[in-house]
Amino acid sequence: KLVAAGTLLSFLVGLFTFCLGLLRFGFLAEILSRPLVRGYVSAIGLTLIVEQLDALCGINVGNAKTWHKIPIIFKHFGEIQIMTLAFGICTVLFLILFEYSKSKLPVNPEKHKTLIRIYRSFPGILVVVVLSIVIAKAWNLPAKGLAVLGLYPRGLPPVRSPPFNSLMLISELIEPAIIISIVGFVESMAVSNQCASKYNYPVSPNRELVALGAANFFGAFFGAWPIFGSLTRSIVNDRAGARTQMAGMITGICILIVSVFFTPMFEFLPKVVMGGIIVVAAINLLELHDILFLVQLRSYRDLILLTATCFITFIFGAEIGLLIAVGASVFLVIKHTTIPKFSILGEVKPANIRAPARYKDVLEFPEATILPGIAIIRIEESLYFANMGKVKEIFSRVEKLGNPVF
Repeated sequence: KLVAAGTLLSFLVGLFTFCLGLLRFGFLAEILSRPLVRGYVSAIGLTLIVEQLDALCGINVGNAKTWHKIPIIFKHFGEIQIMTLAFGICTVLFLILFEYSKSKLPVNPEKHKTLIRIYRSFPGILVVVVLSIVIAKAWNLPAKGLAVLGLYPRGLPPVRSPPFNSLMLISELIEPAIIISIVGFVESMAVSNQCASKYNYPVSPNRELVALGAANFFGAFFGAWPIFGSLTRSIVNDRAGARTQMAGMITGICILIVSVFFTPMFEFLPKVVMGGIIVVAAINLLELHDILFLVQLRSYRDLILLTATCFITFIFGAEIGLLIAVGASVFLVIKHTTIPKFSILGEVKPANIRAPARYKDVLEFPEATILPGIAIIRIEESLYFANMGKVKEIFSRVEKLGNPVF
């Protein structure tokens, strides 16, 4: 019953997301300001690191999530499995040093060009996975307490239709489907914009909506749950060397082949290795350079927004953090548009007497003089119902004070 409800939820999410794309609701992705996005992404990075602490230490923390794991780990500090911790530390150090060695390679080498090009494009994650499987199997480490992935059944899920005949279930799932669609899309666009900013390529939010909707729509017939862009998987994909959509297609084909034929090969893959891979990917999400940049600019307002978003997301979870970030962005946009920018214009006399007079902002052009008894006000933004009250207030103050420059 739960699987059927999950597939139906995926279908509704896909339908709603697809319709949002057709109706060009992609502008929803633009309401998050840069400080809020950076704060949210940094909090996700911290959350991912903390989430993997129990896997790295080999401690069972039960159902505890995120920062609730920290006191439990300290409480059971003496139960840390040395072998598991060693595997985790080696995984993290290897991946960091592997990428560091790549960064030190010459850009235009004079010798061994082919070897350097192969080494630069070779994924360190693949090396770690293969080595860890070989070591765990050769020394029979699962028998000595190392947690491994275990044996998963081969094959693909059967093709089946979601339960469209249950109108009561559909009515119960419409509201969560709408929430999942909006929150999932905004989070996916945060991931897309992160990568787009790094590699300088454009992203079409409306196309993203259509693509995500189609993926959920058709995935519902294969037992899929609602899916959107994953921050962790995207960063892991980036660190593996992926640059275009072809990487996603090849990854999907490889997963299809592995699911059908090669799942026994991953029986001895240590879980701590997967945790170490996620930790290294999460480290790259910490936007420390942005914090330093805002401090140098003395942009304390943006710094407070970034820090507050990061703290709230880390403490209360990704969903609550994202909703608060979206709400804060909408509030700031509305606040900005309700206070229109305006200019007081003064006359700038031309050098040629016969030339017509020009009118410039008196604050930017000191030579501009205000005409006696006349206040010329230029509203710099579009007028609509939300800022009309402020415009009336500006006119009223000019009329009462007599001096329009205030």
